[in-house]
Amino acid sequence: MIKSVSALLFYVADVDRTLAFYQELGFQQIKSGSDRREVRLNWFRLKFVDRKSASGSAFKSEASAGAKGTGQ
Repeated sequence: MIKSVSALLFYVADVDRTLAFYQELGFQQIKSGSDRREVRLNWFRLKFVDRKSASGSAFKSEASAGAKGTGQ
């Protein structure tokens, strides 16, 4: 049974825009790899990767899929 979650990874269309949005919500940017950006709020972390540069075929196909429930 999962008792807690401390980080989530998102494949996004625009990393800089996503980063700016979460910074407006009070998240602080922290140092991360060159291909991703990361923010935190207390102990909780969000990681953002440009879905166009995502490595691994399984991740690429999932990242380019339309969001469930949006009709895409």
